[in-house]
Amino acid sequence: YRFVNHRWMYRIGYDNEEKKFVHKEMPKGYFAFLGKLNLDDEGAFDNGMYSTSLTRYLTEFPGPTADLPDSLSAAKRTELWVKQNYEYRKSLFKGKVRDHQLTVFVKNQLEQVNDNPALLEWLIKDYKATCTTPAYVAIMDRTYAAAKRMMPGQPAPGFTVVDTLNKPVSLASLSGQVVFIDFWAMWCAPC
Repeated sequence: YRFVNHRWMYRIGYDNEEKKFVHKEMPKGYFAFLGKLNLDDEGAFDNGMYSTSLTRYLTEFPGPTADLPDSLSAAKRTELWVKQNYEYRKSLFKGKVRDHQLTVFVKNQLEQVNDNPALLEWLIKDYKATCTTPAYVAIMDRTYAAAKRMMPGQPAPGFTVVDTLNKPVSLASLSGQVVFIDFWAMWCAPC
């Protein structure tokens, strides 16, 4: 992994000439070397290429997944997916590598799945009982506190942005009105 070219760790690339995302065809078994990856290299747990390799490993070798019935709601399917993936990471990695992988995973969930307070509470409780790195626990405490402020039923945080006429508009100035906000980034293809 120390000599891995990160551009070839992903099946999707960007064609600068065509200005579009493209699917890269990889030879059969291209990622097989990941099966030999040391999953507990504590000397490299925070190395960017090692982390990228572990991310690709988790994609290529996703571990056991339950067959979820179609009758489940999208929220329940998400909850089960999050729990399965968390438990898989928890069982797969050890020591500092486990702490780092769980921190990244839980942080992403806290930032993305804030419509299920019970799931987030379960995640943070188990994470704090599992993680042995105090600095990571402190990061997650701050992230969880921020996620709780964004959960359903909480007042929206105040902010001011510039509108299309280059005039500042604050959320407070729209109080009492229905407001739809759509944030996106030009670099984000799905956006």
